[in-house]
Amino acid sequence: IQISVEEPVNAFQYYTIGMGVMFALSTAPALANRAFKEKEQHVFGRIMLSGTKPLTYLSSKMVSGTLITFVQLVILFTLSTLIFGTFSGRDSDFWINVFYTTGLYSLLVGSLTSILTSISLYANDNTTAGFFGSFVSVFAFLGGSFTPVEQFSESLKQVGNWTPNGATMTSYLQLLQGFNFQEVIPLMMRVIEMTVIFILLAVIIFPKRRLD
Repeated sequence: IQISVEEPVNAFQYYTIGMGVMFALSTAPALANRAFKEKEQHVFGRIMLSGTKPLTYLSSKMVSGTLITFVQLVILFTLSTLIFGTFSGRDSDFWINVFYTTGLYSLLVGSLTSILTSISLYANDNTTAGFFGSFVSVFAFLGGSFTPVEQFSESLKQVGNWTPNGATMTSYLQLLQGFNFQEVIPLMMRVIEMTVIFILLAVIIFPKRRLD
């Protein structure tokens, strides 16, 4: 039954969004890995000696993860539209809703960056960030970046919508199909809840002293 007021989502639109949210998710382990290298090179220790609060350092990682993700997705959507016409013909309301969705997803990736950084520095081991980086493809599959998972199982789709990238991708697709932002708020609330949980855990885990 056709319930959308828009044309069905085409493959170009689907995979632009799918690859976008997948590679954006890879930002978190990449930055966490960089933070661990800064600890090994005593950059973190020198920052602490300068009088900077430990949580300020953690906040900088979250902010950088958020901004990099946001800019990455904005460039992707903009160039894809200008060069290939992927999202051409959309009104201002659509782009405003995409802006909100992108901002919330960027904050989520930033919070993931912060918790991976906290775990790596606390455990003095970069295994967690590396494991999450290798696990991104699993999230990508569950979230539908590779193929619509509802073709396999409706329950698999429900599981995918509880992943960070899956909830965001479904929101993007619904916006493309003509839904307004209020109708994707339940999915975005999952993103917000995950963001808050990751931030709280990151603050609790992050070491509050200079590391050798």
